[in-house]
Amino acid sequence: NFYHNPVVAVVALLSKMQNDVKTAESEVNDFLLRSIDAGSFKFDALQARVIAPTSYVLLGNEYQADVFLAAYSSTSNPEIIVGQVDTAKKQLIGAGRPIEVAGGMGRYTVRPTTEGIQKWGGIIKVKNPETNEEENYPFTAEFIAAKPSAVVSPDKMNVLYIGVDNPVSISVPGVANDKVLASISGGSLKKVGGNSYIATVTTQGEATISISAQLEGKSSVPMGAFKFRVKRVPDPVAMVAGKKEGTIQKSILAAQSAIIPVMENFDFELYFKVKSFKMSRYGKGRDPVEYSSDNNLIGGAMKEAINSARPGDKVYFEYIKAVGPDGSIRSLSSISFTIQ
Repeated sequence: NFYHNPVVAVVALLSKMQNDVKTAESEVNDFLLRSIDAGSFKFDALQARVIAPTSYVLLGNEYQADVFLAAYSSTSNPEIIVGQVDTAKKQLIGAGRPIEVAGGMGRYTVRPTTEGIQKWGGIIKVKNPETNEEENYPFTAEFIAAKPSAVVSPDKMNVLYIGVDNPVSISVPGVANDKVLASISGGSLKKVGGNSYIATVTTQGEATISISAQLEGKSSVPMGAFKFRVKRVPDPVAMVAGKKEGTIQKSILAAQSAIIPVMENFDFELYFKVKSFKMSRYGKGRDPVEYSSDNNLIGGAMKEAINSARPGDKVYFEYIKAVGPDGSIRSLSSISFTIQ
């Protein structure tokens, strides 16, 4: 019978199709595959496999891995034993422990207690339906265990400044951004997307950003705390015509409309506004003149004094008061010019 005697079938096929070797091989392979009985584990090849969702695990969390034969059967459960394994001899070294198997697939779980690479392995025992003897299929795997940790880095500078939006990046390796929780002492944190936050602080000294994460259904697990220095925004430099001192042409100085506070060598985009100042002009053989302003504008009387200045006359902008984003009043350095 063709289907009950594979040897006769193969011989018949080969003898009948001697002139077409490729076609004969294809049909023989198809026939042999159809003859395999999945329910009796008659596979042409078996290989142990380990599949884990991740190979990086935080201490205290659970590592999971699926261990199974590549050609496994959901109707027959093999025996899977975890332990030190000799892959060459296909046997365990010492005692092992069996793991639960369901639907032909075993699941290995362990909670690491030390950091570093965690190696593990074992054997899968399958009974050969033809010989009725057990055959061992060894496997090995590893994963990395690490302490819970978080990363916090200010995006602009290594300190937090009062009165400005401080961009901060916060993340926990191996944890999704939406599972990361962050708070700050002496201020507030606002999440703006992904791992990006805006930190605002109110008091000079030190602020602590505390990080936790939601892991495996737990409410939160502490991931660390990070301390930052908190400073006032530095004073700006008052300038007129882009200068704070030196010689200047009378026409250029007279054309200026205001005193501009400039943040030198500072990465944040923020602005101070001059609230008041005094301007004075001194010249040889001339009486000094002085004017006050309750804003940042160089008014008409000041411009007249500048236009009537002579070469060598001194023009000073002094007692400059400016307000910053934190609301504090700053006293800025004077500006001194010599008319060319």
